[in-house]
Amino acid sequence: MLGRVLGLAETYSKTELEEALRLKKGKRKVEVDFIVDQVARNLEVNLDDMYSRTRRQKVVMARDFAMHFIKKFCPYLSYSAIGKMFRRDHSTVLHSRDKMESYLFYDEYAVKYNEIDDLLKETFCIY
Repeated sequence: MLGRVLGLAETYSKTELEEALRLKKGKRKVEVDFIVDQVARNLEVNLDDMYSRTRRQKVVMARDFAMHFIKKFCPYLSYSAIGKMFRRDHSTVLHSRDKMESYLFYDEYAVKYNEIDDLLKETFCIY
């Protein structure tokens, strides 16, 4: 890997490499924000509630969906990093991952899950 980095350093200026890294980091944030926004819209939850401390069932479920999709489409993010986005602990993200199975037993939630999943796959060009 070091060889690739050194090879890039010879081809591109330091400024160009810094710009590319900044854009890459910025893109990650946009992906996460987009995922949370789409989940909130689809499950009809206020976007501010997604990041709040509320434990209302509908909001908790939407947050669980968002955490699941963030991990699915942004696998480079750790459970701890995802938890921090929602002001939660990494164990909350792990618990939400485990709860996704129980949500999918209900047709209503399975349909919503598939709608969001299809939308995100199409958006991120994953087939």
